Amino acid sequence: MATEKDRDEKILLKLQEESLSRCLKTITKAIPEIPKPLDHRHAFEDKKGKVLPETCVWLHRHPAYNQIVSSGGNNLLWIRGDPGRGKSMLTLSLIDELTAAAAFANQESGNANATSTTVLYFFFAHGDYGLGPAVALMRSLLF
Repeated sequence: MATEKDRDEKILLKLQEESLSRCLKTITKAIPEIPKPLDHRHAFEDKKGKVLPETCVWLHRHPAYNQIVSSGGNNLLWIRGDPGRGKSMLTLSLIDELTAAAAFANQESGNANATSTTVLYFFFAHGDYGLGPAVALMRSLLF
């Protein structure tokens, strides 16, 4: 039998989902040509190519990276460098690894009330300094 607390949590969750949906619709209307994050990734891979197997394994094995991943907290990994140095390919590799690990962890928890893991990412295009990237970043994080 559902308790009052359970009912209140469901109502709150529904309100949050509705609010997010309204926000996404507003952002999409503001700049409709901004692709959804997954579409953006596919377009990026079509242009630059996919990550080659074993290319970025060195980072996945690096002690500092493993410490960040295993800490269990909210972490930010900032990858920076000059254009054409492989940051995007390295990032795509990390996205694939972290997304798979998050899906596995969320599935293994089996607890609907457990905290889930989410991987957020966004690619800025070199030289694109207009309003579009800021709105695209917010839209990407909201999806």
